[in-house]
Amino acid sequence: MTSSRSTETPAWIQRFRAPSVDWTQHAAANPQRGILASNESGIFQLYAWDTVNNSTRQVTLSDEGTLFGFISPDGRYVFYFEDESGNEIGHWLRVPFAGGDPELATPTLDNYNRLPLRFSTDGRGMAVTTTSPAGFSVTFFPLDADG
Repeated sequence: MTSSRSTETPAWIQRFRAPSVDWTQHAAANPQRGILASNESGIFQLYAWDTVNNSTRQVTLSDEGTLFGFISPDGRYVFYFEDESGNEIGHWLRVPFAGGDPELATPTLDNYNRLPLRFSTDGRGMAVTTTSPAGFSVTFFPLDADG
């Protein structure tokens, strides 16, 4: 006897499991480049987004996922926070938009909790807010031509 049951996943389940984009962000001075957060890989990660060709490249590969990040105003770097097992204590890292190894964006700071980083409107500086038992601090990093 042949079973009439299909082994294909029903359409209503496929809709709930379909990859989605949670948010996008364009580089302020280079709108041809952007980043987005998507669960295409099964868990939310950050993707570099070439808006001209509408192509993406996965930037992060965290077991816990990466949902938050920023793109530099010139579009050269993707910034994301790396912490240990999602404890929100760590460092902001940056990766070249075109690909490459991540590097510390705040090498002079001890580990800190994840608060947003911000870029100056002219793209020549980056500020990071950190906390300690003494309170909140803001550290400004000037950015040179190399970012």
